[in-house]
Amino acid sequence: MKFDAVIFLINEVDGQDELGNSKPVKTRRKAYANRFSVSRAEFATAGEQGLKPEFAFQVNTLDYGDEREAEYLGQSLDVYRVQTNGDRTTLYLTRRISNG
Repeated sequence: MKFDAVIFLINEVDGQDELGNSKPVKTRRKAYANRFSVSRAEFATAGEQGLKPEFAFQVNTLDYGDEREAEYLGQSLDVYRVQTNGDRTTLYLTRRISNG
């Protein structure tokens, strides 16, 4: 496997603004991945939960730190399911709905 796709895994941690008020801070880090097509079964299962799968990526398990957000080709995505099998972890992503 080539791991030729680049995704950014986004983590949100508690931080502070310049006045000392608590606010979330997002950190991004690059991960190399294999892109897969979303199977019909996955599409149907996600659809039952009201989700529309966009992408599936496989990363090295050591590269995944329980992030719930990702970015691929400038698109903000949510990680809605994670499947780990040994040293490989598959992330299933859906398009991010605006928070406003």
